[in-house]
Amino acid sequence: AQLGATGPVAKQYGQVAGDLYAGAIVESVSDGAEIVKGIARNGLLPPEATQGQVKTLATQVASAASVMGEDVSKVSRSVGVMMKNGLAKSAEEALDVLVKGSQNGVDAAEDLLDTFAEYPTEFRQLGLDAQTSMGLLQQGLKGGARDADTVADSLKEFTLMAQSMEEATADAYTSLGFNAEKMQKVFQKGGPEAAKALDQVLDKLRGVKDPAKQSELALGLFGTKAEDMQKAMFSLDPSSAVKALGDVKGATDAAGTALHDNAATKIEAFKRGIEQKLVGAIGNYAIPVIEKLVNWLGAGGLGGAFSAGAAFVSEHSTALSIAAG
Repeated sequence: AQLGATGPVAKQYGQVAGDLYAGAIVESVSDGAEIVKGIARNGLLPPEATQGQVKTLATQVASAASVMGEDVSKVSRSVGVMMKNGLAKSAEEALDVLVKGSQNGVDAAEDLLDTFAEYPTEFRQLGLDAQTSMGLLQQGLKGGARDADTVADSLKEFTLMAQSMEEATADAYTSLGFNAEKMQKVFQKGGPEAAKALDQVLDKLRGVKDPAKQSELALGLFGTKAEDMQKAMFSLDPSSAVKALGDVKGATDAAGTALHDNAATKIEAFKRGIEQKLVGAIGNYAIPVIEKLVNWLGAGGLGGAFSAGAAFVSEHSTALSIAAG
């Protein structure tokens, strides 16, 4: 109802939610439904996606949320924003980057998902993809930055100052050997050329030997964010950011295997599988027969008793299935 889905699509979503619960991926069917809702609302899959594709992605979202200790809706939202801004080509790629970043300590302040929900537009303007962006955040934190948001905010400020190119910023570019007017146009246009220019500027800034001059230039390029970053600013290096992050491909699936490939989960999945089949059998076969009998007998007398009985069976089907297990 929340998605406006009807007919076959609603049935598909419901089956996925049930499968996630039966497979012990989530704690309840409603948790499974919450994941499916996030996937649909944030455009993580095309409308023609198969039930298998929806289930696979839903499982990955659940795994990422568990590893990060975050709500599934926040995971879906961040992944959606990353995809819409072109940082990741697919939801799987975005999830892998988020999981890898979390495993590498980039989520130490528990602000990683918020950072990738807020700053992808700025990352895109700088020509950065998801892996490079995450790598830069990791470099900044290892260099001493307070949190991921501080690093991302400094990159945002750098972009804005380069685009406006006020006197202090122009002087900083000139001191580093760049043409301020050309650099302004590059960062206003954005894209790959902006990414290349960012790398060159940071390289030049790191090469300044005089600490006082280096701090002055950083202030001209990053504004007050240079004060927030301090020496962590000089840890940022786009050309090595991806390598520093490490291999991200398959990070979510590997985390899911670690979470779910164990005896306890398999036993729970077995119990839930029995429960699901029993509930399905009661709903598909027993209840319709009882309802027909009630209609035949009428609402009064035995019909009322059978109606109450049907309600009892429906209400307690879960308890019955657990007892059967």
